[in-house]
Amino acid sequence: MVIEEEKIAYKNVVSQSYWVHYTDFDKALKDFINNVLSEGLTLAGNLFYSLNNVPIDENMHVEIFVPIREEWYSGGSGLTFRSYFLIDQMIMSRYTGDYQKLTEFAYAEILRHMDEENLEQITPFFHELAGDRSLQYTQLKVGVREKI
Repeated sequence: MVIEEEKIAYKNVVSQSYWVHYTDFDKALKDFINNVLSEGLTLAGNLFYSLNNVPIDENMHVEIFVPIREEWYSGGSGLTFRSYFLIDQMIMSRYTGDYQKLTEFAYAEILRHMDEENLEQITPFFHELAGDRSLQYTQLKVGVREKI
């Protein structure tokens, strides 16, 4: 099911870009978290990332983001700081379970919805990792607008 009128909105966000083979994505996530923690920053929300290319060659260009408690960060370790991060006018599909299989399904569902509703993509796809210890899920979101 595709949900409309979604957004991503966080204060005080750090991010880092990576080019990785999809099989090494977990290593990039660990590297990012280690960089954030080694800078003495405190995680304050869901980790999310944007997929900035179509990984035809199995290599992904991703930017990984996480909100932090600190209200200022001057940079270091390749991290970029934003005092506010907002993307609205998004649609979303949520899933839990087999990541690879369900990610493909969620992408297909969103793309079909965009076609049926005459919408065009205006942002990269974002994957937001959410939930708690008992139930973890991923929210796949993309910014859209009506086709002109």
